[in-house]
Amino acid sequence: MMHPTLLPRLALAILWAGLGNAQTPSGPSEAECLAVLAATNAPLASIAAALRSLSTRSTEASIPVLQAYLASPAWSDLARGALETLDHPAASAALRQAAEAASGSTLAGLLDSLGRRRDPDSVPLATRHLKTPDAVVAAAAARTLGRIANEPAIEALVSVASDHPRPLPPYLVEALCVAADESLRQRHSPQFAARALAPLDLGSLPPHGLASVLRVRAAVPSEAAVLDAVRDVAHPAASLIAAHLVSHGDVSAPTHLVPETVASLSEPLRSALLIVAPSPSNSVHELFLDLTQHAPPDLRELAIAIAVRRGWPPILAVLWEQARDSASRASAEACRRLAAFPNDAADDFLIRQLRSAPTAADLILAADLLGRRAWAPAADAMLELTAHSDSAVRIAAWSALRDMVDARGLGAILQRWTDLAEPHEVAAAEKTLYAAVTRRAPDTAPWIVAQLSNAMPTVATAARPPLLRALQRIGGPAAVRIVADAAASADPAIRDLAARILIEWPDREALPWIEDMARRGEPAALRPLAVRAVLRWTSELELAPDIRANRLLAWETMMASEDDHRALLAALGQTPSVLAIRRLRDVLAHPNLVNEAASALLKIADAASQLPADELRLALEQARAAPLAETLRGQIERQLANLPAPPEKARGAHERYRARSPAMVPAPPPPPAQRSEVADP
Repeated sequence: MMHPTLLPRLALAILWAGLGNAQTPSGPSEAECLAVLAATNAPLASIAAALRSLSTRSTEASIPVLQAYLASPAWSDLARGALETLDHPAASAALRQAAEAASGSTLAGLLDSLGRRRDPDSVPLATRHLKTPDAVVAAAAARTLGRIANEPAIEALVSVASDHPRPLPPYLVEALCVAADESLRQRHSPQFAARALAPLDLGSLPPHGLASVLRVRAAVPSEAAVLDAVRDVAHPAASLIAAHLVSHGDVSAPTHLVPETVASLSEPLRSALLIVAPSPSNSVHELFLDLTQHAPPDLRELAIAIAVRRGWPPILAVLWEQARDSASRASAEACRRLAAFPNDAADDFLIRQLRSAPTAADLILAADLLGRRAWAPAADAMLELTAHSDSAVRIAAWSALRDMVDARGLGAILQRWTDLAEPHEVAAAEKTLYAAVTRRAPDTAPWIVAQLSNAMPTVATAARPPLLRALQRIGGPAAVRIVADAAASADPAIRDLAARILIEWPDREALPWIEDMARRGEPAALRPLAVRAVLRWTSELELAPDIRANRLLAWETMMASEDDHRALLAALGQTPSVLAIRRLRDVLAHPNLVNEAASALLKIADAASQLPADELRLALEQARAAPLAETLRGQIERQLANLPAPPEKARGAHERYRARSPAMVPAPPPPPAQRSEVADP
């Protein structure tokens, strides 16, 4: 080996450090690695790093240096790992030369590397070690011969297996199976591959060995090779292993199957063969039709399930007949399969059944399935059915339309709306209307509102509420005006519904009408709801806080219950103003509302950084002294701690206030009596 003085010591130290750290993205070059390996005093970490790097960078120049490390038990694994991937005959020669003088685990590793390289010149070397007493070396030699899998290698394995006492050791069984698979991979004949399997006892093979046997036997050019192989092997797991091989394409499936053959097979091989059967084949179509009509129930169900999974159109007729028989157990499953069929062949089939259905029951079934498939092109046919003479068919059509239409079909839907009068039919059509309104583009809202407005005077009274609720879903000023007009209807049912819709309106556009409703007190049953809606929307108006608080407090005379007062306090809590704080301080003395008033004060304190600190401090200290929940008291303490300290001249007043008893806090007057009229807020 070269002496390290041939390299400058500084450069060599830098090189060792780089190999030990291996931090550079590209890594050391082959020359740098060889320089480290040639040195006599290189650190162990640098030697290991150099050998690992050579596994991806070695060339013919590395072979002599690596060969010197093959005999070392410490470095042999890394050195042969670098030689295994080197595509040069000299690498195999170096491994063979090292194996001649090696023993034990080092020899086993070298034989393993030669087997991975499929080196045919290693057959004599491996053969010599097949009968060695060292089981590790013998197993490595057998694996090497199994991977090489040429004629001398297979004959050596067969000779040793034939002379070995039964049962054969697992490593020898594995080597024979590997040899059979490898010979097929190398495109040798099945008869040649079968030679490796001759010494094996097929009845006691492990699953991976059985797979090799089936692969070899199924490779024989024959229409039913895999079936013959399963029958000849007669192993309990043969059907399962064959099904796995067929499913993954490791063995060829028969291209022609007859019902009798399929019926004679066991699972899961039967399912695997039906799944991989070629779709374009007429014989396969005939097979599936025969199975779905004449096979035993379990096989018929299997054939139907596989045909549906493959999206095979001829099975649709079978499913349709099953679905029509509502008394059959298979009816519900057939409907589910039709609804979930994986391609649009089911849509075309069902629309044909819809147009040619001989009975109302068939019409309803086809409409239901098309609706479950949400097939939009069937919407026109469904609209035609909404004028059918049979009420059940009309309801089924409306239900199917629900999943098909969007706003583009609204005009046609409203044309049918004028014929609706029965409540049960209106209920089915209502969902379709909502679906169409919901599936709209943002810029189509004015057009939809105009369509609904034009339809309102022409429809029957029973069909009018869904139109009002559809307007509520759209929202906006144009829609709210139409609903407000309906709130003045002479029909009390329409009037009350329109009023309730205004109270539940999704935006602030309805606030003027809700305020008018609350002042008039009509309808009387909805007056509390109207007042609370006014409070809710008023608290969200973009006004100065004091003005908003003044508007809220103007409605206090309308409070008819403690729940109404709680709604007012919640609205004041969203209005950070001095006026709101002072009114909340008054309510703190009311035993039933103290917790709500304290919560509102805490919300103001959280949101209002511009309010006078002395006002907040005074209100929070008054709340702390009131009989409220302990959780609220803790929150008040934290808020007080965050407020700035009061000025020196005001500190005495605060101390005197804290010394007062809670009983001395003046109680607010009881809620004023409800008046018939109030001033405009």
